[in-house]
Amino acid sequence: MPIGKPRKRKQQGLVQALCKSTRLQFGESKRFVCYGSEDGVPFQIIDNKTSKTLYEGEMLNNEGWFTEFDPISNSHEFIIKVEGHGVSVPFG
Repeated sequence: MPIGKPRKRKQQGLVQALCKSTRLQFGESKRFVCYGSEDGVPFQIIDNKTSKTLYEGEMLNNEGWFTEFDPISNSHEFIIKVEGHGVSVPFG
């Protein structure tokens, strides 16, 4: 028997980082999905510890590809910021 009523969550601004694994693999394909984003909308990969932008790209077909992003160290977590859609949870 359910306890309470489920709350409806607002989906606007949802940024989902979909990576192959919990660690970024050097030279491997990397992408994320941001439903509702238009082609050409800018995104950034940001170091969650220093807040420094490490990679910039543009959305295409609700996807942001960042295969060229190969951080020297995996000791930091990163966030993805999509203009007009918010930020992802930390990953890396």
